[in-house]
Amino acid sequence: MVSLVFNITLTAETLTTLAIVISILAPRQRIWPPNDRRVWGKPLMLILFNGTAAGVILLGILDWNSTLVPTWVRIAFGLPAWLSGNFLATWAVVSLGLARTAGKVNELIRCGPYRYSRNPQYLGFILGLSGWAVLTNSALTVITVFAAFPPLILVPFAEEPWLRVHYGKEYETYLRVVPRFFSLKGVHSSPENGDALYRAENDGEWQHGETSRNSIGDDPGVANGISNGHQEGNGNDEVPEGHPPTFPR
Repeated sequence: MVSLVFNITLTAETLTTLAIVISILAPRQRIWPPNDRRVWGKPLMLILFNGTAAGVILLGILDWNSTLVPTWVRIAFGLPAWLSGNFLATWAVVSLGLARTAGKVNELIRCGPYRYSRNPQYLGFILGLSGWAVLTNSALTVITVFAAFPPLILVPFAEEPWLRVHYGKEYETYLRVVPRFFSLKGVHSSPENGDALYRAENDGEWQHGETSRNSIGDDPGVANGISNGHQEGNGNDEVPEGHPPTFPR
């Protein structure tokens, strides 16, 4: 049973990575975010995303405590990472909404964790899966967790071209001031601090000062772009020619 779950999970992760790479390199033929040319893309990717998550969780349970990591390490490092990652991902899903998370297009969300990261769901998944790998003390789970990292890191590059087209200048401003994943300096809420983002109290408009530096995954001086199928970005519109993906993020 353990071997079966392990193989199915690795297969789902491989297919997910392949679909995302295709979407990055050939945006007009993309599988994710969803588009009208490939109506099967959305259900396929949701199955692969959720299948990977279910497989990693089930494998950790079935292969629980099969290696020699000390219990204190698992509790001290694995448990906090798993809990905080799940909290961040859940907060991001609630802020974005289930419909947008599954690919429905609406207004650009910049509240909650999206004020500090353009992809808090993916960041939460990475943190939570890392914690789960340590907590379960399972070598097979560690392998599947590492295999889950490439699609989680790459998927924003598949989503950004569509976000640029759909949200235009509003998104360009947002991506200049909020880091793709996280910033070593953080994003302050006051323009007096010389950093990125604040909401003007008198008119509710977003403004920006200097772009945050030392942002993990961000190009210096270049505005790139922003999720699970979402704003962390999606939609059914085609990416027009002349808007190829820009990377690395």
